Order: sequence, then structure tokens, then C-alpha cells
Amino acid sequence: MQGAAVEEPLEKLFAAMIYRSAGRLDKAAQFASSVPSSSSPVLLACAKALLNDKPAALRLLDRAVQERDPRLVWLKRLPMLTPLQGDPRYRNILQMAGLGNN
Repeated sequence: MQGAAVEEPLEKLFAAMIYRSAGRLDKAAQFASSVPSSSSPVLLACAKALLNDKPAALRLLDRAVQERDPRLVWLKRLPMLTPLQGDPRYRNILQMAGLGNN
């Protein structure tokens, strides 16, 4: 990502995911931590999941359901949330968002 300006929250999350998969955990954490706190709860949950903070990620997803975040439709497709898939609380969040049957 040399020379590339990464500005948007989703771009930052994908950069973090790429650095994490390459073993560059320092850079991954840098990008994940730089997602603005004013971002969607779904995107903030992705950042927390990338930082291995599952409890915070699940709380943010719960908030996303309560606030009816339009990005909830991405829940089953965002690769940053893969670490949460085995958690019963995540499955419950999918049910509450109407995404639990597929």
C-alpha cells in the first residue's frame, strides 16, 4: 500500500485485513484503529474484530441492530467478522437482523 492514501473507513478495514493476513499485525492494528468513531456501528465492529476484541465487536453489532444500521445487510459477507461466526451471540444478532436462516 505504499503511496496509496487510505481514507474511507471500509478501505481502512480492508487494508487492516490484508496486513493482518500478511502477518503485519502492527500495520493491521494501525489501520483498524484509525476507523473514525463516527463510523457505522457495523464498520466499528469490523475494526474491533480485526483487533481481536470480540466483546466490543458484538456490542457494536448489537447497537447496529438497535439503530437499524443499513450496513447490517453485509453481516454475513464481511470477512472481518469471520472470527465471530462461531459465537452464539453473533448468531443471535444475525437472527435479530433477519439474516439467520441462510
